[in-house]
Amino acid sequence: MSRGSFTDEKITNGAFEANVLHGPTTVTTDSSWEPGFNAGFTYAFTDHWFAGFSISYLPLSTTAKLNTQAQTPIGTVNVQSQTKIKLNPIVTYVNIGYRF
Repeated sequence: MSRGSFTDEKITNGAFEANVLHGPTTVTTDSSWEPGFNAGFTYAFTDHWFAGFSISYLPLSTTAKLNTQAQTPIGTVNVQSQTKIKLNPIVTYVNIGYRF
């Protein structure tokens, strides 16, 4: 199991925040526990040289909550919204090593 934890959430696209969200927005995300899957091998060519490979799949899922102080023709309106975010990265690793 792996723990998905997000920190320092913020919107970095000022044009999106101003033109789509219509005002300053704060973002918070939930933490979650998800299974992590990993497979790999290491092969020794000689007593000293070796190589390895691994592949990992980490399904991450969280809910992002946005709180916007939207500037509208009638004044400032507090708009709250949320969205589900899913990230499913596949991480590979290759190494070559020498043992002394």
